[in-house]
Amino acid sequence: MRRTLQDYLGARAVIEIEEGDFGPLVDHAADSRWKDIVRMAVAHALANGRTGYGS
Repeated sequence: MRRTLQDYLGARAVIEIEEGDFGPLVDHAADSRWKDIVRMAVAHALANGRTGYGS
């Protein structure tokens, strides 16, 4: 599986499984391997109206 697809699926899982809990993203934000995952997860969350603030 290509890394881009893995990153996308990981980002989507963080948002959908964690139900807007950005904790895993924050925990890995400084890790360069998570850079694309964090970006995709934020974009996915915003597109679905999930901001982590009472959503």
